[in-house]
Amino acid sequence: MKKHRIVIDITSLVSVSFISGIQRVVREVITRMAAKRSCEEIEFCLIAYSLGKRRYCSVPVQGFLDFYQNHTATAPVLAPGAPFSFDDLGPDDIFFDIDSVWNNRMRRSFLLPILKRQGVKIAVHIYDIIPAIFPQYCDGLTTMRFMDYLGAHLQYADLVISNTQRTIHDLADLSARIGTRPFQSVCVPLGVNALKQDAGEEKLEQVDRAALGMAGSMYLLMVGTIEPRKNHASILDAYENVLRKEGFNLIIAGREGWNVEGLMTRIRKMQREDDRFLYLEHANDDTVNYLYEHAFFTVFPTQYEGFGLPIIESFLHGTPVIASDIDVLHEVGDDLCDYYPINDDTNLLHILLYYKKNPTSYMLRKNQLKSYVPVSWDQAESQMWAELQRLVES
Repeated sequence: MKKHRIVIDITSLVSVSFISGIQRVVREVITRMAAKRSCEEIEFCLIAYSLGKRRYCSVPVQGFLDFYQNHTATAPVLAPGAPFSFDDLGPDDIFFDIDSVWNNRMRRSFLLPILKRQGVKIAVHIYDIIPAIFPQYCDGLTTMRFMDYLGAHLQYADLVISNTQRTIHDLADLSARIGTRPFQSVCVPLGVNALKQDAGEEKLEQVDRAALGMAGSMYLLMVGTIEPRKNHASILDAYENVLRKEGFNLIIAGREGWNVEGLMTRIRKMQREDDRFLYLEHANDDTVNYLYEHAFFTVFPTQYEGFGLPIIESFLHGTPVIASDIDVLHEVGDDLCDYYPINDDTNLLHILLYYKKNPTSYMLRKNQLKSYVPVSWDQAESQMWAELQRLVES
């Protein structure tokens, strides 16, 4: 009996040196699929584009597991191996896009029609459609590439997986407006890793000294890449205008993104001149965990999100969250978050002062988080696998 194949393009994952965002999802899901499902009638084909060979090649599945899961191998095991040809795919196969493939050389507007003619079933994980509905928040080249990717999948995908119902709704609305065919979709929330219980004194050695220096202060925390839609400027305004005067400190942890040159100049100036403000551009996991653990509140003033992982991460550390009042964050944070209208400094200050002046209410809020149980990566992978199985059998 011929095995079904699931082909996954991991070019973006194996090309980056720092795992975050989408690549974290790819790593967590694919390592589980490859490790847990090897006994089933499925052959995993991991592929990546080789600049040197100027073509797609296979990536050894065991090497992938040894590097990303077992940590028993180094990066050379991910080097492209035998040449891979899309011409060999047919009706027994699924092509699954889960990585940020819009940046790859092989445009989906070229590839997907070919696969469709060969009878290949196509699945895609779409995290959000921000470049399509909020292009002002994105780099122009990224937007152009993303629209090619999105349009091709709306036209040809047999299954669309997304993190939230909000994104599925936005996809359906966009599809109706541009006249593409209806698509089958399913919502699979992102998973998170359970917190390790060995964060003793030895872990403090890995925590940034500046972060340790903020211990004991009433600080607000923002975590995530600095980019326009994350709305860091609004929190900086609120901090400088009202929050600092009320005794709050502010910590921002995240890499510099795109279209934020002016904002970064402001942040670095504050870093030099304000000892109650801290910016950490390359915070390691231990530092981020420490910051979450000791923050008064995590603030998440984003203009738009596909999911909102900092909310989940903050909950896991028992730290309350104040988030912008948008649909997708209500879907993720439910009634465990406090919400405020975007850019409404007065409302934000009102919430913070209420909890500052009412420690009983604050502790009640923190205690509510003790019962929080997030979706695990095992659960997320199982849901995705079930949907891919249905696609195989259809």
